[in-house]
Amino acid sequence: MFQAQNLIRCAILALASTTLTNLAQAAPQKTAAVVAAPVPAPAPAPVASTVDMSKPATITEIIKTEIKTGAGAEAVAGKIITVHYSAWLYSIRNPDHKSALIESSVERAPFTFTLGAGKVLKGWDQGLPGMKVGGKRNLIVPSALAYGERGAGRGAIPRNAVMVFEFELLDVKDAEATAPAK
Repeated sequence: MFQAQNLIRCAILALASTTLTNLAQAAPQKTAAVVAAPVPAPAPAPVASTVDMSKPATITEIIKTEIKTGAGAEAVAGKIITVHYSAWLYSIRNPDHKSALIESSVERAPFTFTLGAGKVLKGWDQGLPGMKVGGKRNLIVPSALAYGERGAGRGAIPRNAVMVFEFELLDVKDAEATAPAK
């Protein structure tokens, strides 16, 4: 940016110098010594940050971002859903808020569970309803709705970690459809 500003200043000075030379030639009876002084470059503005990078992220509620809207059946509590997911620790430094990948089902088998039954992270039960089959959604999940005080993965997920999940909804089924016959 600084180099671009200097190039623009040089171009303006060159144009001004050419214009002054042309004016002096057009009116020789009014000659005057005109010297174009270089304009000093302004000092770079200090970068103000409202984020304290030394403190952990303070995310208190789920942040949903639709990556792709699906057109199939809708995920609602009580339905059995099948998803592919990927998990990252939250990073305030990255624009997508993803640090290194921790886990993903994409290279393995999809994950199936009953939505809203409390068998997965609270952030999943609360953040996935409303998705439709074929859709992709990104969730930023606060620690209290993820792994909380305990962390997980033998230290891979530290205590009180905010998590980023990306989901692709593959299937939605009625719970009765998969129950064994009596």
